[in-house]
Amino acid sequence: MNSIFDLFLKFSGDDYPLLVQCGKQVRVRFALNGSFVFLFFVISSFSLSFALTEIFQYEIIGYFLGFCFGIVLTNIYLLLIYTYNERVLPSLTPSKLSIYFSHGIRTLFLLFLLLIISLPLEIHRNRAYLNGKISQYKIEKIQAYETKTKITYEKIITDLESRMNRINRLDATNSSEQVTFYSAIIQKKEEAIVQKIALMRERINYSHFFTRKIIFYFDTGFTPIYLILLVLVFFTPLFLKLANSLFKSNEFINKKRTVYQAIIDKEYNKFKIAYEFEMTKFYEMEKINKGISISWTENFQNPPYNTIKNKLPVPQSEEDLKNWIRYG
Repeated sequence: MNSIFDLFLKFSGDDYPLLVQCGKQVRVRFALNGSFVFLFFVISSFSLSFALTEIFQYEIIGYFLGFCFGIVLTNIYLLLIYTYNERVLPSLTPSKLSIYFSHGIRTLFLLFLLLIISLPLEIHRNRAYLNGKISQYKIEKIQAYETKTKITYEKIITDLESRMNRINRLDATNSSEQVTFYSAIIQKKEEAIVQKIALMRERINYSHFFTRKIIFYFDTGFTPIYLILLVLVFFTPLFLKLANSLFKSNEFINKKRTVYQAIIDKEYNKFKIAYEFEMTKFYEMEKINKGISISWTENFQNPPYNTIKNKLPVPQSEEDLKNWIRYG
């Protein structure tokens, strides 16, 4: 059970090393989130495996590619869900219009993924009905081809028979060679009718008409029950993400904020030290000894997040103004 619980924690898409340090209540919430993501992976892999098996008509290739595409879609899905996380670092607050537009685009993309995954499942659910419709469609095609072929060849055969009858009327005694020639052609045409119909029947019967299945799906007005169920399953992790962000005292968010800010602050301080060192090497030491000052000026109150800008100093004298214009 612990291994399955850990698997669901990893499928949640959040920082696993931080999650294992949180309390049980937080881990259960994220494991529940990960269980729905894992369910997304299973459903998408099965759906795509069925679709690709129908296309390639080879189960090993279909299942393998379905599994691979299931992994790809799950990662895309996790990335979309992750973008709904609460911001843990200080940042400028975007406008409501941009937030609504961003969320709308991501939601539409999620619905597009749902349609791709639900369509093969709907086809699989209605295989018996669809196979009956496809069999009927094949019979209609065979009958249409058979009728058209017979009409075409019957015109040719009728023309050949009329020629043979005309020859018999004119010279029945000396026309045996010509009659035999036309009789042989007529026999070949009759055999061609049988062969062409049999060949077309074989081709149509062994054709799976997978594209017709999609057309039947839209023509028959099926109730998209799988699409409705998938909406409930696929949007649950999103709702859980939003619910987690409502916990302002969320242990995981607080740990994440502390760790991320510590890493950024440490790297920023290292950068300032390295920058100061490089600038010191750039200037000759005798110029430094002459009083040239090398200092780091912060333009924001909370570097390196830079969300609160410092107020510009007011020059106290004309000399201060000149120095500010020269050196900034």
